Amino acid sequence: MPDPRFLNEPQRVVLKFPAPHRDRFINVTEGATVVLADHQEGVPTLWVEMDPDAPPVEWHVMSVATGEFDRIGPDDVHLGSFVVREGRWLVWHMYRRPT
Repeated sequence: MPDPRFLNEPQRVVLKFPAPHRDRFINVTEGATVVLADHQEGVPTLWVEMDPDAPPVEWHVMSVATGEFDRIGPDDVHLGSFVVREGRWLVWHMYRRPT
């Protein structure tokens, strides 16, 4: 049961979005921010903080491995990077592409 003292306070939540290697569209809300870009069991994943009552927006996100050419556009925004150590060390970089 929610604490009634905080029922009139703005609420925020962190949701997890596993992102495949290439591209994915995710539904967040206006004003959302990435709090962590990492992997979970080798899967590139974004954790995003948002206000569940804000208007919905769609983000186009993608993960790029170090050394991949022609993947990052001039307007793409870096969301975070992380290391995956499964067999070999890979560094992934997460980006948001303007829609």
